[in-house]
Amino acid sequence: MYLYDVHVHTSETSQCGKVDAKTAVHMYKNAGYHGLVITDHFHGDYFNTLAGSWKDRVNEYLRGYRIALQEGEKIGINVILGIELRFEENYNDYLIYGIDEDFLYENEYL
Repeated sequence: MYLYDVHVHTSETSQCGKVDAKTAVHMYKNAGYHGLVITDHFHGDYFNTLAGSWKDRVNEYLRGYRIALQEGEKIGINVILGIELRFEENYNDYLIYGIDEDFLYENEYL
């Protein structure tokens, strides 16, 4: 059996993230987890605070995930990209799995 947390935020990206990505990866590894999915908040309230092009903003969004991924590779824990998506019409959040970085770069109007 594999143990994963499929809803993890990083303090690098999500306001509600209380732990930085590198520390989170070590905490999960030490707790016996095999992996985690970084699902930082992906919505206008966050992106509208960032400067630059869409690519620049996605790069900033991915910062926590990339730190976690790099650390996970070093210590042997699987780190997967996901997002917590919110549409402008309401305050519901939806966890999205199975995406990659290219998908985010290619979908500016997500």
